[in-house]
Amino acid sequence: MSAMAFTESLACGLQKSIGSFCAGDDFSDFTVVVEGTHFRCHKVILSASTGFFLGLLRSRMKECQEGFVKLDRITKNTFEIVLNSIYKGIDGLNKDTVLDVWSATELLQIDYMIEECKKFVINNISVDSCLAYLNHAIIYSAQNVIDHSMNFIIKNFKQVRNQETFLQLPFDYLYKIIESDCLETDSEDAVLETILAWVNYEPSSQPYKPGKDPTNCDKPDTTPVYNKERGRKNYFEKLLSACRYLLVNSACLQKVMKKHVELLLKTGTYNLVLKALVYTLSVDQHHDSWPDAAVHRSSSSSKHVMVFLSDDKVMAYSLSTGHTHTFMKVPNDFLKELHKANIIVSGNILYLHYEAKDTDKETETVRKLSMITKQKNWLSINRTITRNSKMLVAHGSCLYELYTHANDDRNCLRRYICAYGNTRDWSTCFTSQIIGDCLTGFQEYIVVFRTEDNVVKACCYNTETEKIHASTTSMDGTSKSMVSFRHGKDIYLLQTNGSLWKLFSTDTSPVDFELVSKLWDFDCSPKGCVLYRKKLFIFCGEIPQMDSSSPLTSVPEIFDNIQMIKINSRTTCLPMIMPQSWLS
Repeated sequence: MSAMAFTESLACGLQKSIGSFCAGDDFSDFTVVVEGTHFRCHKVILSASTGFFLGLLRSRMKECQEGFVKLDRITKNTFEIVLNSIYKGIDGLNKDTVLDVWSATELLQIDYMIEECKKFVINNISVDSCLAYLNHAIIYSAQNVIDHSMNFIIKNFKQVRNQETFLQLPFDYLYKIIESDCLETDSEDAVLETILAWVNYEPSSQPYKPGKDPTNCDKPDTTPVYNKERGRKNYFEKLLSACRYLLVNSACLQKVMKKHVELLLKTGTYNLVLKALVYTLSVDQHHDSWPDAAVHRSSSSSKHVMVFLSDDKVMAYSLSTGHTHTFMKVPNDFLKELHKANIIVSGNILYLHYEAKDTDKETETVRKLSMITKQKNWLSINRTITRNSKMLVAHGSCLYELYTHANDDRNCLRRYICAYGNTRDWSTCFTSQIIGDCLTGFQEYIVVFRTEDNVVKACCYNTETEKIHASTTSMDGTSKSMVSFRHGKDIYLLQTNGSLWKLFSTDTSPVDFELVSKLWDFDCSPKGCVLYRKKLFIFCGEIPQMDSSSPLTSVPEIFDNIQMIKINSRTTCLPMIMPQSWLS
């Protein structure tokens, strides 16, 4: 015999019929007393609808024998709503009753009504109710409501964080909110201020404690934090480490170090805040050194990108989305000889070094240096005679250029001091017969790498003493197309053959290098690389076919995996932080 189909109209008719018996004496055989009010009920309906009454009425307890039970843990109004839902199918839920009804139905074990309460909470969550809903869901382990409430709080952090109830959150949930990449906040200053407010919070009045007032047990303990968690200051270091503390404004950090110095010293976080202050003031590191605490959240208006030239456009590859954007055209006087153009990022400002027509002598060209302003316009800041520029590197507040002298094969290193709004000129650092293939900055040095008989050697220029040193160590292979990336204060070099080298200094050698790992065995000419969220992004014009015999590897404590990105670029690909509006 086939199963009979459920008919909704028949079920509704039965519900209406049963509803006529609600709170009436007809055929009633059981009484429930709530706050002095007697509710006449029916054993069969109560036991069929609730786990609580099913267990009670099957037992030999005196309430079953006497035909009535007194409920001290539910209010009269709440029980009326529960009876209406059982007898008439009317939930009676609104923002003022839903939590009381939820608690009552948990006590009475009315599963279908519990689900209705959860649905109501999820569909009606607001800035005013989200924290109460979250705390209620935590008490009853309602994971779907917890997840929905947490996501809502994260998206509405700016409006929610100043509520006292927010400061009553348990540590585990506050931690998840603070570390979330989707956290909506105007600045990390606000996040740090919120952490400090939570750590120093003291309740204004004694919270409700369950069991003290049995008539209000449908109102659960909504303030579990300071009853169960003593010593909130013990959590400060974990919370501080979970936020993007390296993005906090220097003025805010200085204020914290002055106002909360006792807290910082007692919790051992003074050096962590000092580290953040040093990083914030070291503007030259911001565009290419991104520890986890310096990575902008996905909700931020600032985006981590790699910039490069393609044809007559400046392109930006978003590291978070994987999309390539055209955000700027080159200046109008740009000559489309891309092999003579370079881009460089210093202090998170993008510079373009290119050849342009000489406005005074139209048959000749000049070498121009232009920068992109905050208004997203090109500003020409320097022009010199045409030179065979080979490469540029930013170091401190200066740009360094390696170029070939016009009259012979000598290489020259010259320096340009970046001073926004002021006209500066290039100055020569040194001239040498050395033909360099790669240029990088390391500590106070500019390191020029060259290749001789398939061996790479280095020459170091001290930017402070202006002295030149030669490295005693060499590496096999070529320095041509070699790129570098930063990990904290360390500088790493990546050769085309996959060899990864680390720069370091000793008492006898200002600049030395050691082999860290062999990442691949094929030949690849990278355009640039960067560390982002523990992943090494490598940008290439062509990505070679790889097989299992030459796998990409991770390097412990540096990066977990490698991602190769194909780009159409004839210039170096460099990291910087860019406003979201520039990518629109």
